[in-house]
Amino acid sequence: MDRTTELYLEECRAPGSRLRHAVADADLPPVLTRTSGHRLLPRPLFVPEAELRAFERDADALFDVLVSLPARLFDGDHGRFHAALGVGARESALLRRLGASPPPRYGRTDMYHDGDGFKLLEFNIVSQLGGIDRAGGLPNALLGVPSFASFAAAHRLGFTDTGRQVARTLRTAGLTVTHGREPVIALVEAPGELDRYRHGWEPLQELMRGCGLDFRLGELPDVQVRDGALVLTCEPDTPRVDVVLRAFGVGQICGDAESESLLERLVHAHQDGRVVLWTPMGGELYGNKGCLALLHDPAFHGAFSGAERALIDRLVPWTRALDGRVDDYARSHRDRLLLKPNGGNSGKGVVAGWQMSDEAWAAALASGRRTGAVVQRRVVPRTEPVLDPRSGEVSDWHAVWGMFITPAGRAGCYGRALPAEDAAVIGLGASPDTRTAAVFTVDD
Repeated sequence: MDRTTELYLEECRAPGSRLRHAVADADLPPVLTRTSGHRLLPRPLFVPEAELRAFERDADALFDVLVSLPARLFDGDHGRFHAALGVGARESALLRRLGASPPPRYGRTDMYHDGDGFKLLEFNIVSQLGGIDRAGGLPNALLGVPSFASFAAAHRLGFTDTGRQVARTLRTAGLTVTHGREPVIALVEAPGELDRYRHGWEPLQELMRGCGLDFRLGELPDVQVRDGALVLTCEPDTPRVDVVLRAFGVGQICGDAESESLLERLVHAHQDGRVVLWTPMGGELYGNKGCLALLHDPAFHGAFSGAERALIDRLVPWTRALDGRVDDYARSHRDRLLLKPNGGNSGKGVVAGWQMSDEAWAAALASGRRTGAVVQRRVVPRTEPVLDPRSGEVSDWHAVWGMFITPAGRAGCYGRALPAEDAAVIGLGASPDTRTAAVFTVDD
């Protein structure tokens, strides 16, 4: 247990303390209350600023390594890079036709703390990042609670406001087309998908509008060209769009001729300087778990410097593609391995070997080899003691920490947690018992 958590629990146990009720007392924004108010961990998580700063430096360096993989391992041949990640031929052709530029430094690292330091489980290098609303909204709300504000001041707690950092990132991105005026941002879903995901994007919309951005929601067919400009036709005032925050991937577009045509029009508008597409198509490939396997593949060991190899070994648990070379090892070491789909998210499809029989694990490996998956060495996270505000009892939880990055640097953190006995896969979509938590840094 870290020292700040120890002090927090000690104060929560004091007779008459309101600190144990601080999370329940926090006044959350209305949309965040509706979507996450019932899924909050009763306390925040704490991390020394120096420790998080060191991980940030490592994450930045790893990002540079990841986006260099096509050039470093495949002589710049993106077709070979796509094949190594199991990308289908049609998706690969579309991505190569629309350009293969590397993504900007924008994403979220998901990591465990194993008691000695952070280990990176996956690097979400995508534009449709989840958790932005919670990462900034929860700490802000907690600091409005007198009992917590006093604790924060006494113990030098701080946080980075993720919403403001992301708003600044989108505003800066739009400068190339707005030339100083405030941009109109459109978060754009795939055709027919907005109603399905609207509940997840409305808290982000509320947050971005609170940061002063004109932030709209739409679908790809709603983005039309009029008089050379892109407009959002689903809105009554049909605003001109300056930045498209892409909430769809190539897999949702590929195979539908109309959607592919709409996407090409959007990409060409980006290339012509009429709109900013944040982020480029194919950028999410660098967050594909197959990339982590490439880092550990013995065939590419010599492609990394000594410092890069030390970084990889320090940060990334042993990860290998299910391509036949590790089958025997994977079958015989299920007690220390997880199977993860290459392009999965929110914990979907993740299988913990230690929770399965030999037969079920072998079947999962066979399925993963057909569909594209990796095996990753298990990281056992440290326990996070959590006090129940009503009973006063303390139980052990495990947490995944999510750290956001932007071109300007670290953009805040949030946590997801499950009771330790249930915590093989910690994700809001993976288990209804998962809780989300504010994260505060402790000043050096």
